[in-house]
Amino acid sequence: MREGFRVAMVFVLSPLLIARAATLNVWVDVTRSVYQEARAIALQNLLAQLPSIIAEHNIGTVKLYKFGRGAWIVEAKEFRLPARVAVGCREPEIPAELKPIKSFRAAAMRRAEQECRTHQARTEEEYAAELNTALASIREAFVAVSPSGDTCTSVNDLLERISMGTEPGFMVVVTDARETCSKVVSRVSRPASDVHVVFLVVPSGSDWESHKSAAAVFGETKALLQRTAPWVHVVPLFSGHISDLFDDRATKKPLAQLTAGAAN
Repeated sequence: MREGFRVAMVFVLSPLLIARAATLNVWVDVTRSVYQEARAIALQNLLAQLPSIIAEHNIGTVKLYKFGRGAWIVEAKEFRLPARVAVGCREPEIPAELKPIKSFRAAAMRRAEQECRTHQARTEEEYAAELNTALASIREAFVAVSPSGDTCTSVNDLLERISMGTEPGFMVVVTDARETCSKVVSRVSRPASDVHVVFLVVPSGSDWESHKSAAAVFGETKALLQRTAPWVHVVPLFSGHISDLFDDRATKKPLAQLTAGAAN
């Protein structure tokens, strides 16, 4: 470097939130009618898929609801997730007098790009560590789920509450989907807000103990739910790729696009 000249090698960072953070609502049926072992398996399956759901749908908050008879009034336990940012880097600032020197300009670019990659990697590592801490808290809450004293499950109230919601978001419901608080199951209107719902259906304890075909019971439950709320995805407890079922493209934006935008 020529004496008397100082080149600003420090690249410009443009922290940018990946997208407006969405909410994932997890509803867990805690009535004793649910086959407890199956519910635990379903929750473990959901836990294993949480990282991909969070990444693909820009989840910023996870809310855990434990419901039974009180689906209409139950409050959530909330878990805040760290904000993920894209780090964009601009070209180094080189004095006009030095720009014509190709070797100098190339060296400055290489150094700036290396510093940029290092910072991007450090940012991702910090995000991963914070996310793992948040996931550990969610895991503890899932493991602690236990049967409540509720004597029935109000699937009607749950679906109506979801239908009347005004906030967009994503929902996973772990339940046997048996309406046991009412003899009537009514058709529920599609939510006005941008809500995506997946029912992760588990067997009921009575069906399991009576040795009924779990596959046959699931088929009947799915058919009933699709007549009641055709806007709901209904899948068995072991279903993979839950994230794909949300079928949401509006909030999904590749990191590469945002990183490029930050650099401009």
